[in-house]
Amino acid sequence: MMPFKLLIINIALNLFFLNATNAQTTEPARAGDVSSRPISSGKSPQRMSTARPLLPAPPQIAKLSVVVTQFGAVPNDGTDDTVAIQTAIDTIAQKGGGSVMFPPGTYRISIQRQGKHLQALKLRSRVRLAASTTKGATLKLADRQGNYESLMGTAEYSTPLTDFVIAGLTIDSNGQHNPVLRGESNGRNSPDFGDDQTALPRAAVRVYTGKRIRIDRTRFTNQNAVWSVVVNGTLEGMTDVAITNSRFDNVGGNAVDFDHSSIYTQGARMLLDKNVFVSRSGPGTKGARTAIEIHGNDQTVIGNTITGYANGINVTGVGTPVSQRQLYQDNRLDDVNTGFTLWFGIHPGTNPALPALQNVTLRRNTVNINSTNWLRSGVAGSQGPSAGIMLDPNSNASIQDLTIADNRITFVNAQPVTYEHDRFSGGIVLWKYTHPNAPIDRLTIAGNRIVNAPGAGIWSNAALGGAGSSSIANNTIVNPARSYRLAEDNSGASRAAIYLQANSKNRNLRIHNNTIVDTLEPTRLKYGIVANSACTGSCGISQNIVKASTSIPVRANVSWGVRPLVPTRLSTSIDVRKILLSSLLLLPIVKRPLYSIALALVLMPIGI
Repeated sequence: MMPFKLLIINIALNLFFLNATNAQTTEPARAGDVSSRPISSGKSPQRMSTARPLLPAPPQIAKLSVVVTQFGAVPNDGTDDTVAIQTAIDTIAQKGGGSVMFPPGTYRISIQRQGKHLQALKLRSRVRLAASTTKGATLKLADRQGNYESLMGTAEYSTPLTDFVIAGLTIDSNGQHNPVLRGESNGRNSPDFGDDQTALPRAAVRVYTGKRIRIDRTRFTNQNAVWSVVVNGTLEGMTDVAITNSRFDNVGGNAVDFDHSSIYTQGARMLLDKNVFVSRSGPGTKGARTAIEIHGNDQTVIGNTITGYANGINVTGVGTPVSQRQLYQDNRLDDVNTGFTLWFGIHPGTNPALPALQNVTLRRNTVNINSTNWLRSGVAGSQGPSAGIMLDPNSNASIQDLTIADNRITFVNAQPVTYEHDRFSGGIVLWKYTHPNAPIDRLTIAGNRIVNAPGAGIWSNAALGGAGSSSIANNTIVNPARSYRLAEDNSGASRAAIYLQANSKNRNLRIHNNTIVDTLEPTRLKYGIVANSACTGSCGISQNIVKASTSIPVRANVSWGVRPLVPTRLSTSIDVRKILLSSLLLLPIVKRPLYSIALALVLMPIGI
């Protein structure tokens, strides 16, 4: 009878492992050469938002073209070419639109101060500014231009820019010779960039209303500005913008730190694809605060590379009643203090019970954190956390349908700071300083790998879960609670891989199939999972693996209904066990002793 019982156990385990590893997800909409086919992605969540961001419509430009040298612009001669370039733009616009071509070389531009807005060039609809050859061409701002609003912008804030393209150019803001004099002070939001007392937020390209705009294969360099590219309007008035294959480099680097976003969007149907962002001096560079800040609906941010920014990407639900359908995928963030910041708030005049962010997916991103260098420069504060994905603690609204899946978050340089700093410095930190009861409903945190976090791998005091089901599942957390500063917590609760604080109100949340590993000597981990909070509805903690020599697997409120965890002795992966168990079914029945011994050896570590 023994082999038959073992056979039944074997079949049941095979079915269990097969169901546990067959989850698939569907890719949100992609653009251009990026496929939109369904994919299988390892430990991806079983439930994921299916709402796909809508992609921007392309601009329509007439085939007519002119060359700037026809209007008196001369590259590389050191004289001012602003008037000649503006004449070329106005001429092609008056003819119904077309391309303004720039032969190779450097064209000097300067801020024109006779108009209402301080800028070098006025942009017109139905115009394409482009290099005439693959060698490119450079538009460079002259020295000591003082305060200004933009190198390029519409004539008035309310002037729409429709069907507009920049392609193959270099926009050089000459930040070294247009320095920042003072940072934000006296209640002003903008730093002082010039000799005047009136502070203006600089930008390279500024548009506040428009549609069908594309910036492609363009380099923005030597930026000391609040924005490099800002397209900031209403959901109806600022639409269909694509910024692709472009480079933002030599960002910041002056002695004064100030707020900066290399790309700032607010509107609908926007695509940021395959752009590169590099600060001037790497981690710790002043004036390199944020690479990308997003506001609005249908925002697709994929395949971008960010190096040496204090914060990689701001994912926001601010400035619009609700921000819907945002996708952040396959981005790589290196030498950052924080990878992604979720920031949102109740919009004036709307129902405060409505979510500010809805249908947001952060998936397959790589975040490598270098918090030590940001602290040394003073850009990051010793009381503020460092995290791979972090909730802004003052966010006062709710989120609905948030998926954080298959990301790789590693702390590559994070020396211990203080207990307050390090306990909030983790892979995924959902910390609310205010309004902790505003829920994160239908939340999926799955398939993420988090390595060497000073604090917990996943930390929350927010209200996770709501009317819909939510889960923290299939994550791998390696060497969490690494900071020795956490020993200042005598309870040891801070030394956990997954931590839910007691004051959070969780609902319909399950924590299952996570793997927690501590290889440090001596081990820093006291608990695998701490869930001191109460949970109502369908809640549970089950089938998690904790590999730490002296840790306690779970410390949880009784409302969770904790099930036994897989013992720490387990070292064989699910897939390998499945193969081994399946192969034993093929052993001849006549070899019953061998069968029983082999099956017992395989099942023994599983605790059967």
